[in-house]
Amino acid sequence: MRRLASNRVVVAAALLAGMVLRALFVWRHPPFNGDALVYGELAHHMLKEHVYGLIDAGVLKPTLIRLPGYPLFLAACFKVFGDANYLAVLWVQVVVDLATCLLLAATAARLAGRRAGMWVLWLAVLCPFTANYAAVAVAECCSLFCVALAFFALERWVTAWRGGARWVRWAALAGLALMTAVLLRPDQGLLAVAIFPAMKPDDQSGTNNTLRTGTTQRFAGAAKPEDAARRAWAMTPVQRIANRATTGSGASRERHPSSAQRLRRARRGAESAVEAVRDDQLVGA
Repeated sequence: MRRLASNRVVVAAALLAGMVLRALFVWRHPPFNGDALVYGELAHHMLKEHVYGLIDAGVLKPTLIRLPGYPLFLAACFKVFGDANYLAVLWVQVVVDLATCLLLAATAARLAGRRAGMWVLWLAVLCPFTANYAAVAVAECCSLFCVALAFFALERWVTAWRGGARWVRWAALAGLALMTAVLLRPDQGLLAVAIFPAMKPDDQSGTNNTLRTGTTQRFAGAAKPEDAARRAWAMTPVQRIANRATTGSGASRERHPSSAQRLRRARRGAESAVEAVRDDQLVGA
């Protein structure tokens, strides 16, 4: 965040533009129906009856129809701003979405420099496809915030780990983001699949190399031969395929020749066999 704070006027202008865009979406928000009412009813019953359930045939019955993350968020908003105050929820989501934009920009600034962070900030605040989620009472807005928070915490953890600084708080923040994301949407379990392998302790090379090259390079990296052998032994078949695709070393290509290489070798073998037969015939003659 400090790298963005050096140009506060540009950051403030970007946030103001993002606020205006989201305010237009909130002003023209769709009717509150469908999933929004289901989430709202779950939040209402948690506050009033302390039951995570829905009304069925006039009877309040516990249910598992939705994950509890977003109903808990709605319950907190209803507690502060009033029961079933969906409009207040939308404005809270506007703030959450702008915080998501700041997290994305801060991560980009730490990875690629201040200029990249500014570009990411402007792209994020002016993207209508994600800004539109702020005007809908569904879990996507909060889910995107958790994704941005997880990757921001990951970058800070990598920097602290390799710099010998205190890293526990960043690991805890990443874990909190992953836990909250799973409570919001079931498919956010894939976020942990992306984050945990990247948090595997590695060599002491460049601080940001891990995030630039991605998780595959972490498994495929060969800082030391013994490290590469140990990691290759622990790889899953999918990771081994990714390793061969990314390393492309001469030894790997020899051990795992392509179809064209096999065909060329077969042709050379056949030609050698034909020449040997001709030599035998000449000798016999």
